[in-house]
Amino acid sequence: MKHIRWKDYPEFESFLKNLPYPCEYTFKDLIRIAERDYGLKVTGDSIKNHLRSLGIKLGYKKTKELPVGTIRVSKRGRREDKSIRLEIKLPDHTWKPYHIYVWEQTHEKLKENERIIFLDGNPLNCDINNLFCATLEERMTYIGKRYYKYKELGAEGKKTALMLAKLEVVIKHNKW
Repeated sequence: MKHIRWKDYPEFESFLKNLPYPCEYTFKDLIRIAERDYGLKVTGDSIKNHLRSLGIKLGYKKTKELPVGTIRVSKRGRREDKSIRLEIKLPDHTWKPYHIYVWEQTHEKLKENERIIFLDGNPLNCDINNLFCATLEERMTYIGKRYYKYKELGAEGKKTALMLAKLEVVIKHNKW
């Protein structure tokens, strides 16, 4: 196939420039459109290179659009010990960690320095009774005072230790 001078085909170039993003067309679709509508014999690589030169990213057809409220398992991290968590799809088509979503449905929105802790240590157990909200300072007190030894007593022991850390931070700031 000979080299294509894209300037000789301004209608097709205009079509490519006006593609919506994310584009629902595949390269095969664009090849068919070029042949059928514009009489061009092109390859997927030539279209891909030309799109790249125009600064256009070509998306892929979504085989299945997930509905709002879908819960998925998300693996984060690059190592073998990837952290696993659940995420829920929101109406604005973004994904949010499910434990944070559950917490915010029953309590207020989390502040920037707050994190949710799983009392039983299982990130797939997003039951509201298994979630505990703690600030960074409370978490550091929990670790620094070695309150984490209470976790051997189970979820209630861990909750008690976190409450002790929370109380210690309050006393530290009030300085009675």
